[in-house]
Formats: sequence, structure tokens, C-alpha cells
Amino acid sequence: MKENAIKHKNLSLNRLNQSFESHINLGEYKKSDLLAYWINDFANYHDNEKTFDSTKLKRYKRGDIIKVNLGFNVGRRIRRITLLYCIK
Repeated sequence: MKENAIKHKNLSLNRLNQSFESHINLGEYKKSDLLAYWINDFANYHDNEKTFDSTKLKRYKRGDIIKVNLGFNVGRRIRRITLLYCIK
């Protein structure tokens, strides 16, 4: 079990490094930077998941404006969220 976790971690980190190198070599610096930023945020969320207490979150009211991290390359997700918010 542990060996598989280590093996898959190494494979995914190697693949991720290849992706970064490819974007950098193609001059896609912004894409590479945004992806790195998102991965860092995701790792932080994942590390804090066990101790996260949703009952301590602020209760929002209709019309409140909030900042939401939707991850990397959100595209259509923004339209879906906007639509879902408008339907309620």
C-alpha cells in the first residue's frame, strides 16, 4: 500500500514536471505560473481538510460578494456558477 502511494506520487510529480517544462519551453509562462499557484493552493486545502470546521464559516446573505478560488482554467465553470446563483 505505502509502496504504491510512493510510486504513484513519483509518477505524478514526474508527469507534472514534464508539463511545466513543456509550457515553459513553449513560452507559456503565465499558464505555468497559474498552474503552479493553483497546485500550491490545492495542496494547502488538502493538508487542512481534516481539521477544517465548516461550522465556523461566515453565513452569507443574498447579494454578498465573495472571492472564490475555482482552481486553474475555470472557463465554463464561471458561467455555470453564475447561472446557478441567479436561478436560486
